[in-house]
Amino acid sequence: MLPISIDTPAAPCTPYGWSKLSAECLVRTASDYAILRLSSIIGCGMRSGSFIPTMVAAARDGRMRLLGDGSRTQDYIDVRDAAAMCVHAALATKDNFVALAVSGRAPTNLQVAEELARLTGAGIEFSGEDASPSFAYTLDRSPALQSSRISLHDTLIEMLSQ
Repeated sequence: MLPISIDTPAAPCTPYGWSKLSAECLVRTASDYAILRLSSIIGCGMRSGSFIPTMVAAARDGRMRLLGDGSRTQDYIDVRDAAAMCVHAALATKDNFVALAVSGRAPTNLQVAEELARLTGAGIEFSGEDASPSFAYTLDRSPALQSSRISLHDTLIEMLSQ
């Protein structure tokens, strides 16, 4: 798997992906715009069915279950960093641009589980197979964006405390 860059051609394969690309095309018709392509946003208050909240809840209960060997990767960005990048992009320039708003770090599911295990003492079990695709991104250093500042570790601690 090659990291996704801002120059990687968009090739949506789901209705959700097509809706995002359609929205981006609509935004490009404006005279002034900044389009940020966000990676997986995490933080307190997330819907419970996705990977991170599921693992946080399982860690609280003392036993996490990973599909497959835990090798799937995903770039996670804290919701506060994502919001700050959006504000920064909106205020920083009048030049139209498209940028990646990502952390630049793509931990494996196993690394996420191991961090939660260190924080809670929970055990990790493996079962079945994980056919989900991995995602990693190259950092786009658009001058309108600031770097991701909140670590996965800090986000997980905050989510555990909720």
